[in-house]
Amino acid sequence: MAPKSLQDFARLALIEDGHGHWTRLFAKAGLSAPKMLRFNHTALAIDAAINGQGVAMAPSLLLNQDLSQNRLTALWQPAPDASIAYHMVRRAARNPGKARQTVADWLLGQASQPPAT
Repeated sequence: MAPKSLQDFARLALIEDGHGHWTRLFAKAGLSAPKMLRFNHTALAIDAAINGQGVAMAPSLLLNQDLSQNRLTALWQPAPDASIAYHMVRRAARNPGKARQTVADWLLGQASQPPAT
């Protein structure tokens, strides 16, 4: 049976990378974080999940291929947190050049699309 609450996840083998997403999620809910398998790199946490070591939390950008090839299954997706975001920046008053502008346009296009389900 799929976990339905954060308490359900606390009973599972959790895998955390260096970003501490599980720890912050439990703290935000006022819960103590359970014991977890920890890695300093997200790729290692994802590999551990693929190899059946537990449940990892990682950005969907890094999981799309493994999800589409059924190596991983999405169990839960938290609501977006506006305080955690990526920003695209460059030096002010500078012509970005064609290659940089192409990348910037692509990123902005990706960001404006609804998330894949």
